[in-house]
Amino acid sequence: METETTTEKKDKREKQVKDRLLNAMIALSQQKEWTHITVTDLIHTSGVARASFYRNFESVGDLIQYCCKNTARIWVCYYPKTLDFYAVLRDI
Repeated sequence: METETTTEKKDKREKQVKDRLLNAMIALSQQKEWTHITVTDLIHTSGVARASFYRNFESVGDLIQYCCKNTARIWVCYYPKTLDFYAVLRDI
């Protein structure tokens, strides 16, 4: 039986924190403009400690950039043959 290494456990925890913050950002963006979302809003909504936020992101803008990259990665993986992703980007 394989056991998780310390690095794998750390990576798993880091992903869980990022996922909770991502979900909090999505929830909060339905309530107010993203420019008005604060770190305090995010940690209260996600239940993540402030230190954990700053261990993963430098600012709310950094989290937003992560959200955009994560969404783009999901699109590319999910629609590899049915969507010309680069054509979509050219039209933006």
